[in-house]
Amino acid sequence: MALVGWATPLTSSGQQPVTDIYSFENPSVPAEFSADQGVTLSVSSGQKVHGKQSLKITWDGSGGKVLVKRAIDARNKTIDQRLCAAIFNLWLYQTDGKKQDALRFSFGRDGQEKPDCWFDYTLGFAGWRTMMMPYNRMAGKEQPAMDWIAIETPKGKAGEAYIDLLYPDVQFDRRHAMNDTSLTFYRDDDKSRVRPGKPQHLYHAGILDLPNPAIDQAKQDAVKALEQKFETELLKSARKPNIKSLRAAYQQYQLPAQADLDKLTTDNIHGRHIFFLHTVDIYKPSSLAGEMEAEVNYDLRHTSTFLLQLAKAWHLSTGDERRELETMIVSMNLLLLKSGWHEGHGQGTLHHYGYSSRSYYAASFLTRKLLAKHKLKRQVARAGQWFNHSHYCYDPYASTHCANMDYFNTMAKEQLLSLLMTDAIGERYHSVLQWSKTYSAAVALNRHGNNGGFKEDGSAFHHWGHYPAYESGALAAIGPMFKLLADTPFRLSPDAYRSFRRALLAIRIQCNKFSLPRTLSGRHAYQFKDNLSRLHTAYIDFAKSGTPEGDKEVDEEIAAIALRLFPDARDQFDASIQPEPDPNGHWCFPYANVGAHRRGDWLAIARGLSRYVWGSEIYGPVNRYGRYQSHGTLEILPPGGLPASGVSPYGWDWSRPPGATVTHLPLDLIPYESIIMMPTTDETFVGNCHMDQQDGLFAMVLKEKNEPSRPDIGLHALKSYHFFDDTIVCLGSAISNPNSRYPVETVLFQQHLEKNDLPVSINGKVVSEFPFGEKHAAATTLRDVVGNHYLVPEGQKLNIARQHQHSYYHYASIDGKGPKEKDHSGHNEATEADYAVAWLDHGAYAKDSSYHYAVLVLPTEQRAAAWQKSPGYTVLRHDSDAHIVQSGTTTSYALFQSGDVKNQLVSHVSEPCLVMTKQEGDQLKLNLTDPDLRMPGNEGGMLAGEIVIKPRYGPEVSSVTLTLNGNYELTQGEGVTAAQNDGKTTLTFTTLRGRTIPCVLKKSTP
Repeated sequence: MALVGWATPLTSSGQQPVTDIYSFENPSVPAEFSADQGVTLSVSSGQKVHGKQSLKITWDGSGGKVLVKRAIDARNKTIDQRLCAAIFNLWLYQTDGKKQDALRFSFGRDGQEKPDCWFDYTLGFAGWRTMMMPYNRMAGKEQPAMDWIAIETPKGKAGEAYIDLLYPDVQFDRRHAMNDTSLTFYRDDDKSRVRPGKPQHLYHAGILDLPNPAIDQAKQDAVKALEQKFETELLKSARKPNIKSLRAAYQQYQLPAQADLDKLTTDNIHGRHIFFLHTVDIYKPSSLAGEMEAEVNYDLRHTSTFLLQLAKAWHLSTGDERRELETMIVSMNLLLLKSGWHEGHGQGTLHHYGYSSRSYYAASFLTRKLLAKHKLKRQVARAGQWFNHSHYCYDPYASTHCANMDYFNTMAKEQLLSLLMTDAIGERYHSVLQWSKTYSAAVALNRHGNNGGFKEDGSAFHHWGHYPAYESGALAAIGPMFKLLADTPFRLSPDAYRSFRRALLAIRIQCNKFSLPRTLSGRHAYQFKDNLSRLHTAYIDFAKSGTPEGDKEVDEEIAAIALRLFPDARDQFDASIQPEPDPNGHWCFPYANVGAHRRGDWLAIARGLSRYVWGSEIYGPVNRYGRYQSHGTLEILPPGGLPASGVSPYGWDWSRPPGATVTHLPLDLIPYESIIMMPTTDETFVGNCHMDQQDGLFAMVLKEKNEPSRPDIGLHALKSYHFFDDTIVCLGSAISNPNSRYPVETVLFQQHLEKNDLPVSINGKVVSEFPFGEKHAAATTLRDVVGNHYLVPEGQKLNIARQHQHSYYHYASIDGKGPKEKDHSGHNEATEADYAVAWLDHGAYAKDSSYHYAVLVLPTEQRAAAWQKSPGYTVLRHDSDAHIVQSGTTTSYALFQSGDVKNQLVSHVSEPCLVMTKQEGDQLKLNLTDPDLRMPGNEGGMLAGEIVIKPRYGPEVSSVTLTLNGNYELTQGEGVTAAQNDGKTTLTFTTLRGRTIPCVLKKSTP
């Protein structure tokens, strides 16, 4: 009897309930199955995927068919806001891989012999394969309700096959079903990731039969040396094996403890089927969900990890233990091949395959000689090359698709290991050389757009935005590749060196010391570690791989950075190389919408969101409340990073990120209606300018997009941060949200109180009282819990509180055992903690409100006392057109509108822009930034809520003219021209990609 699942659809008569999925665990063939003469059906224990049995089909070559009477719902549906496709699914087994016939699967309606839709499934393989065939991608035209399935056997040849886990209709994420050499999609579907034509993702490029050109001895030696490098690297962490523990793990696969390896084949090896994690996703709505979830404990990821343990143990073993490990390794590889891990099979889906497979390639490479002994090396090598598409490097589009943080992190090295598994050494040499060229091009690719890869400012794009959480894994994987290949014919290109170098330089600026600010964490909102800390080897190995042109064996600047971050690297470099001092200066990252300001051992980072760069990433319950993650935030990270700054995952008020201007929504109202969201605005004015890379200006236009049924959304504000040494002047204007029922606020700080008596200081008075709350309209000085000082001029509604806060966790549950995905009807697990908070209240119906405060970062007591008396800056303009601030001889201009500026120096500007000036003797330094990135809008997500940038057709390059009062001569300035007329000087800047364009002027007489 077949299993009855969670849903029991009816046959066309509406009388008999049928199963959701057929597992064939009953001795008899299910009643819904019948066969023509010449076709025999039987339940068999000869082969199986799940349970102990499957359905055996034997045919005599007369062309008969199997008929399954079962209602089919072929309608595509939307589940949890995801577009799904109705899919037909089963597993099919063949013993003889030589046949090239096909089974035809047809689907139709009662009373109609002619099918509505169909597809062919090519045979000619040995082992199990699965199919995930969407009904809307079959030949013919599916109907919403069909009620029969026919499996037509080949004519002219007798044969047999086994089928298991026949799932007539199930909803599956329509992006992820894929075809392979047995299964072809007949029709295009623009909502699916894999479509006809060039590959649309990394897991569907196929495999090539390559020539084996002769190579000289030097090239042969280079290949062998590289193999030895890899082997040494993979085995350096190996320890003496615990054979008892390995034996116990092996027994979980239900494989024989002893076997005649000469007689063992994929046909007679019997053990637990090894699934791919995401193949099992299809069974989540079925009656077998619980049983299949248990199978995931032995999926490819688990199995690969175990195989790598066996491989390392085999290298370190002798005698009987070595022979026992040999049996385990050979049996496990045969079981993998039988389970469908063979060339030509797509496992139904391979999305995010790289995360599950990394150890598989290392294990195969380490045991390549053992596999060759048992005539398995070619099969395993070809399987590996198929699944990770090692030969994709020959595709002219490969470098574009491979500029992907997941690829760098999970597939690239594994491709190289697979290529080194090839028998012919000439083929190995040339394929590795081609791989190196493609890999170099992918690392070097600095495309202008929101597509993946590294950008010219060192930002790293993944999920269409700068994403250091993914970047750190990629950098950790890429760095060692430079060293491994440095002194070989496969050395990576100078452009790859320069691009990777920029990324290493950038991320060490954006972290303090190892922590990212929350605003750059994507959906990993409280990632306190595992960013720079995991780059220990990357910095060291890259430094030791030499300079881009290969003229020096060590990149001394990167080595100095490694020594600052990782003091234990001292023995890796010559004593003449000293650790770099703590970074000191101001850095602009236009592709990340970030300005980073550093002095000594602290980091202040300002960030916004725009049309081009999303502000956070929200995936279901993960970072569900991260709406305001980049609403013009200002995060100050002291030594100790994120935790030391006062951030905690418990009790955090998601409506009060430091520096942000927000509508303070109740927790229940913060989530977006879409369960996936990468929030953007329609604004393009978000950017950063610097002066001598020491001081800086960050400014943005914040204008929230309208949301259906959300009258409280629509906040507008102009925000700017003016960074002068250890002082940050914070200005806001034109703040309005006329529809809001909730207060609009600008947050000064929110800091976790590990002990609720940790004090703040208000106008010199130390306050440790808890709970506590005060409001101030007069000029106020503050000191926060961390040690930053604030000046708040009079006439503003300053609120200071020390309070117990209730919130929700950033994942569904704190222990990690809760659901990974669920709809927005519920909430994540509740949290609570004590906090000190300060904010400026602009009122529930803010209209043309403004704010002004300044921060002195982590000063000494003497510096704080002097600063409070004389903060050292003057606000020259603060309105809806411009924010202009002067400190000493430096002035920063956030010019939000074109037109007259009404400033002593700057008279007029043709476009909104950012300007900084500095008077040095008779020289005037002037830097300008056009903050509009002018991205082409060439890529974006496929799910509702993911970023999609509409195409734009204007030029990438623009011109901005700035008119100065007075006559000035241009002495330096690439991309800048000057013209004097009637006592004024007009400068024309050719701007590009949010870059700061510097020039130097000298006052002249007319």
